[in-house]
Amino acid sequence: MRRFILTVTIGVLVVTATNLSALEIGAHATFGNLDFARDRDSSALTLPGDTCLWGLGLFGSQWISDELRIDVGFDSDPILRNIGSALLTYRNRFFSIRFGPFFGLINAPRTLVQSGLSTTVELFVPGVVVLGLRSDTSLGSRLLVPGDYIQERSELSFGFYVPNAIPVLYARTKRYTWKTAAGEAIDSQTAYGLRADIFEKNIPYRVVLDFAYQDTSRIFQEADASTHRYGSLVFGTKASIDLLETLTLLLDLESSIYTFGLDALLGSTSADRYLFRLRAGASYRFGR
Repeated sequence: MRRFILTVTIGVLVVTATNLSALEIGAHATFGNLDFARDRDSSALTLPGDTCLWGLGLFGSQWISDELRIDVGFDSDPILRNIGSALLTYRNRFFSIRFGPFFGLINAPRTLVQSGLSTTVELFVPGVVVLGLRSDTSLGSRLLVPGDYIQERSELSFGFYVPNAIPVLYARTKRYTWKTAAGEAIDSQTAYGLRADIFEKNIPYRVVLDFAYQDTSRIFQEADASTHRYGSLVFGTKASIDLLETLTLLLDLESSIYTFGLDALLGSTSADRYLFRLRAGASYRFGR
């Protein structure tokens, strides 16, 4: 399996390098305080907000035919940590499938690269509904020494078409499990939400509105086992603005409407602070 992933990755990079006319590249920076600090331990009993996490993202996308696209990227996720990917997408009128390797990168001193497999399937009834299913998981599931980890992500979505918008109901989970000196720890997040992709022809901007409930936790499976967990009602606004035919600005802001503690954090609230995640960047297309 590792040889297969390496072969696919090399093939994706070679194809991308041979034709720049349909290539789009981009970068973004992330900043926010709506997630636990990476070094949080079991003695901390406060909600997030005191520590800001930041990250960077890079991506490249290229259509190599009317139905085939390649996506290569790197991203820093608050739950899943650093992830690189090289994915191939086939899309026609009735369905699309995206698959390929993803890699945990420099998330632990002992494990600089952790390989995994990503698969996304979408089914369409053109102009009516769309159904999506995504599954990402690390290959290998044994945590032997401190620093070993497993990354997992899944999403189920159902969308329908209305004039100038596509409302989508979704359920998404993220899970990062790692070996500690005292046992294991798990960062996880489950989100249930409704997002609306709003668009109109010949308008140089696009907006996505997102309202969700997010259940986030860090579980310490150690001698003094405990679960630090909180729920958040979150409203998100994502906008992309075409400044030129080849340049697009990207802005994505998630704001907590209300955050409250659960389990070991029961009784804590975020009434006295603003919790958010912000992503800003740009993309450039080499061809029109």
